[in-house]
Amino acid sequence: MDFYTNVCRTRDKILAIGYQNGKKQKLSVSYRPNHFIPSKKSATPYKALDGRPLDVVNLDSMGGARKFKEKYQGIDGFEVHGYDRYVYTYISDKFPGKIDFDANAIKIATLDIECESENGFPEPGEAIEKVNAISIKPFGKSCVVFGLGEWETESDVIYVNCKNEAHLLTEFIKYWRQEWFDIITGWNVDAFDMTYLCNRIDRLFGEDAHKKLSPWNMSSSREFLQNGYQKTQIFDLYGVNIVDYLELYRRSTFHNQESYKLDYIAHFELGKKKLDYSEYGSLHTLYKNNYAKYLEYNVKDVVLVEELEDKLGFLDLTQAMAYDAKCNYIDTFGMVKYWETIIYNFLKEQGVQTPPQKRNENKTNQIAGAYVKEPITGGHNWVMSFDLNSLYPHLIMQYNISPETMVGFEPNSVSVEKMLNQESDLSHLDGCTITPNGAQFRTDKRGFLPKLMEKLYKERVVYKKKMLEAKSLYQETGDKRLLNDIAANHNIQLARKIALNSAYGAIGNQYFKYFDVRHAEGITMAGQLTIRWIERDLNIY
Repeated sequence: MDFYTNVCRTRDKILAIGYQNGKKQKLSVSYRPNHFIPSKKSATPYKALDGRPLDVVNLDSMGGARKFKEKYQGIDGFEVHGYDRYVYTYISDKFPGKIDFDANAIKIATLDIECESENGFPEPGEAIEKVNAISIKPFGKSCVVFGLGEWETESDVIYVNCKNEAHLLTEFIKYWRQEWFDIITGWNVDAFDMTYLCNRIDRLFGEDAHKKLSPWNMSSSREFLQNGYQKTQIFDLYGVNIVDYLELYRRSTFHNQESYKLDYIAHFELGKKKLDYSEYGSLHTLYKNNYAKYLEYNVKDVVLVEELEDKLGFLDLTQAMAYDAKCNYIDTFGMVKYWETIIYNFLKEQGVQTPPQKRNENKTNQIAGAYVKEPITGGHNWVMSFDLNSLYPHLIMQYNISPETMVGFEPNSVSVEKMLNQESDLSHLDGCTITPNGAQFRTDKRGFLPKLMEKLYKERVVYKKKMLEAKSLYQETGDKRLLNDIAANHNIQLARKIALNSAYGAIGNQYFKYFDVRHAEGITMAGQLTIRWIERDLNIY
């Protein structure tokens, strides 16, 4: 397999989908991960984060590896090293080095469903109303529409006229399995469209009938809080990447919008809007009185999402980030797994194994945040703004903040105010740094986190320079072949930027394998000190 598009796990099998020589492959393989324990030898090919030699423990299965780790995890003096997210260790083992993926081979489609709303907008978890239209548009190809009535379609639409809802869903499932898309996207597709479809299919055809939407005929469901308060059911279809473009847009844009409805975002980004049906008053009335326009409305939504991607390239960016970290596309949405996997692969290259999981490491209170300056109201003649480039990653480098470099903690000896006014006695420090919360880090050995920050930052500079050079050459020559270089280098440098900017999000998360509240607060308080120091000196100047 040249590259993967989805890797998941069931019991002791790894289920991988990808491409070999341009053709899609589907593999179910037994996988035997390794763990590591301290060695009595003076040197081995494997070492712990602190440099001690480790011996490899070859385990017969993923289940066996999990049991081994759990058996010895609570025993004092017996350490079990090694990354325990076996999907990602498999990816790392099977795809060493840089993953060269063919973006043109990856099959992407945008999806939108419509359903009756006789009794108001239906809950996707209940799916009590009939599905009366589905539009699915493969990127770069004609839209395929499944409907329940006559419709004289436009030339770029393939229409499947169905006898009833059961026939519609049957034809849709048949098409879905035949096309076997790698990525399904759409606006709110994860929390509504796919959830509604899965529940509706089960309601009509029996429990677990929706599993036909998975190439492995397997799925799981979970609940999460949408918008921080509303419980929403999500289906994970094994082998299918459901990448919600609404969430992708929220994550990838660096400004807040007053609304995240597709109509508003499409107008903001494209100058286009959804199909207007205001003369009918409601979508349900439109369905009852003008089914042709109702289908046009359905088609318009999937077209708008593809046009957003054509402009913004967020799915391209997602792929670049996933292959860079060696994880699944959806893993780029959360920072804990994403960063743990980046760190795992970085350490693995140096023969260093993931340390044992810390126990009972919880946030006891709120971590001090960034400095927010109180405004000085009134008119000012001399006003300036400044921005520190990748501030938190550079502070990690500056103070050498890393789990294996921490040597002390004196919270009462320093503070932002004391250090700003140079009132702290730091004469006892020898060969180490101290952050404003009192965390101390040795300087005779560089930590893996500072090394990783520097690596990502330097790579971003390189790829950004390549992008700008390609842009300049394109402006001079008009050679359209350079557009691919521009897009590729843009995505790689942006992936590095997002990774750098998101590093603190992982470090400050109590579920992160390397979480330490002293490190997280050391970074934020060092940020406060840096900003206030510069502010003071610029005002003096």
